[in-house]
Amino acid sequence: MKKVLIPVLVALASCSLLTSCAGLKVGPAKYVHKNPSFSITYPSDWTKGIDPESLLFAYTGPYKLPDLRVKKATSLGSPEDSAKSLCAVLKKGSKAQTCKILYTKKITLSDGTPAHEVYVEWRHPQVMLHSTQVKAEKGKTAISAVITNMGEIDEGLKA
Repeated sequence: MKKVLIPVLVALASCSLLTSCAGLKVGPAKYVHKNPSFSITYPSDWTKGIDPESLLFAYTGPYKLPDLRVKKATSLGSPEDSAKSLCAVLKKGSKAQTCKILYTKKITLSDGTPAHEVYVEWRHPQVMLHSTQVKAEKGKTAISAVITNMGEIDEGLKA
């Protein structure tokens, strides 16, 4: 099976509240998952996060944000359905007071796998957050990767 590369999460959020992207020299680390087969590159100063059974991979930046979570999904579905589902999960699990869908779009991963990306802005009881989800499917396995940060998640960070 070809590896599913999830590009949203390469060096995303080496910029946190207390650090700046400029001058940050953190080497990459790589996580490889066997089944379903995918890999993710992330900053080596991130720490392993809470890893409930449903998650395949969970890491956070040095100050708990950004937060990166990868899990199996039920199906690829449409970008619009993924956006609605992400907002529902944020409202239930993260106590989001609001969730605004900023965009949904179809994308192609570096190995040619069709995928889609969803970008939302949501209010936690104390702070405004942004989350990007990339969802891809190989055969009958769908994988969802979500990164959350306080600042906007721009194209340069998604790499």
